[in-house]
Amino acid sequence: MSISYTPWLVVLSVAVAILVCYAALGLAARVAEARGAAGRAWLALGACSLGIGAWSMHFIGMLALSMPIRLMYSVGVIVASLGVAVVTSGFAIHIAGSQRLDTARHLVCSVVMGLGIAAMHYIGMSAILMVPAIRYALPPVVASLLIAIAASWVALWLIFVLRASAGRFAWLARAGAAVLMGGAISGMHYTAMSAVIIAPNAYCRGGVALGNGWFAIALAVGVLGMLAITILSTLFDAHLSARNRLYVASMESADRALLHQAAHDTLTGLPNRSSFLDCLRQAVERVRRGEQSTLAVLFLDLDRFKFVNDTQGHEAGDALLRQIAARLSEEMRRERAERADAVPDVVSRFGGDEFLVLLNGLRQAKDAQAVAARLQAVLSPSYFIQGRDVHCSASIGIVTYPQGAASADEIVRNADVAMYEAKRAGRACTVQFNQNMHVRISRHVEIESGLRRAIGSNEMQVLYQPIVNLDTGRMTSVEALVRWRHPTLGDIPPGEFIPIAEESGLIVALDGWVREQACRAMREWYLTDPGLAPDTVSVNVSRVELARSQEFRWQIAELLRAARLPAHRLQLEVTERNVMRDAAAILQLMRDLKALGVRLAMDDFGTGTSSLSILRTYPFDVIKIDRSFVQGLVS
Repeated sequence: MSISYTPWLVVLSVAVAILVCYAALGLAARVAEARGAAGRAWLALGACSLGIGAWSMHFIGMLALSMPIRLMYSVGVIVASLGVAVVTSGFAIHIAGSQRLDTARHLVCSVVMGLGIAAMHYIGMSAILMVPAIRYALPPVVASLLIAIAASWVALWLIFVLRASAGRFAWLARAGAAVLMGGAISGMHYTAMSAVIIAPNAYCRGGVALGNGWFAIALAVGVLGMLAITILSTLFDAHLSARNRLYVASMESADRALLHQAAHDTLTGLPNRSSFLDCLRQAVERVRRGEQSTLAVLFLDLDRFKFVNDTQGHEAGDALLRQIAARLSEEMRRERAERADAVPDVVSRFGGDEFLVLLNGLRQAKDAQAVAARLQAVLSPSYFIQGRDVHCSASIGIVTYPQGAASADEIVRNADVAMYEAKRAGRACTVQFNQNMHVRISRHVEIESGLRRAIGSNEMQVLYQPIVNLDTGRMTSVEALVRWRHPTLGDIPPGEFIPIAEESGLIVALDGWVREQACRAMREWYLTDPGLAPDTVSVNVSRVELARSQEFRWQIAELLRAARLPAHRLQLEVTERNVMRDAAAILQLMRDLKALGVRLAMDDFGTGTSSLSILRTYPFDVIKIDRSFVQGLVS
């Protein structure tokens, strides 16, 4: 019996196959991304959509078969072939949506899927109720099976590879893959159809007769509509998933930025105080467990940084800190390269102009001195800041562990103590911590805390050193000298507690109290016995007071008014060194003080860098020559 095909139905069947394959690519991506109930829902939707689509392609291909007899179909067998198509499609999507697809798994799944497609086709063909039954030529049948398996192999691979594709041209890649897959599936169908052998006197009986053209059109419209909805659903869900991924990525990026900010200094990008202490605690634990032989902490404080900040502004100071951080980081990277097996070193900005360096994996403790020397050499060249060269060195304190400390916090405190010892020794110095430093620093801390309590209490007293006219023997003036008897430390010399007062800022309160006591005493002497009372009382002025300029002048005026003391009875002493720190500003302050009527004296004349010309420029009433020039004159 002659067999032919309706061309437009053949084309329609191929188009349906291509659209089914395109939908499969999107569904596999949704199944791969979704989890839980959503994943199961997409799998069920995909199995039904693709199963019905694949079945319709084969059925339209069957309807394209044109014969001189009216074909009759068994509805039950048609439904059975549809069931096989749905199960096979669900299996394919499940495999393509899995996390891995190795060669063995790929091969087994391709065979199962290919046999499922072939079963759908031949079960569907058996729905034609023909007498005698349709027979098949073996070679085309075998060829159709091989084509089905090969098409399944290619389809699974393309779906697996392209399911995560994104970008402007991802749809183009999927469309090309769909054309390839649809063509392969259509080739399998029509190869299988070529195996059909129908007897010349064959006829159909029973079953349902279907109008090939209109039924195929109705079936195609329904299936194409369903596939269009499926594709649009996958595109919409993919869009939502992409937006969700972008949101999650932005949140993760923000979290990373926040974590980085929490652990790093915003100006230099170096680890901050808390991050450094965490690294140090971990290093201490490694040493305790024997995983690391020793460690060292270098505490760096920049010399003259405040001068740069005050003279060139905070922007210049920030630029200097960034350049110093870069030099330290680069040098420590070189150190790391030389010790490739060691735990990384850490460079941290501890705050202000202070930096900390953690050295891990040192062979011996004394190696820390060599690293500190290299850091000093790296920091010594000038820095180009705002069009000018700036020089800045560092004072470095060193602590090694496990010697002399019990915790990370104590290591840092000890390094800080050693750094202050380096400051006392001069600029660009390095000092190794030792336990004797604790005695000095403990006394320093006790003196500073005691000063806060002692100012204005009976621990402090003002003694008056007389100044006598050698010609007449008369006491012409007295100099107020503060003395302190600490309740536990005993008498503390002024040379020890006054520098601490200047460093802590307590010198302003201390000087103010001494001036107040001196002015009260002078008034009482003057009222009690004007003949015996000295002409003036002399009080020392610290460099901190001089720097306060106009505020200091106002305080002197208020003090004289409150004490009801004539201004010429008060004499203020400044040292030559303090005068020359800011000659122009000090000159203006002295002129303002002279306008009040206060007497002025230069102390320690000859120990600084001034010359005799200063005596004509500044309105001093008294010049006190340093004792180093007059010792031994009378012998």
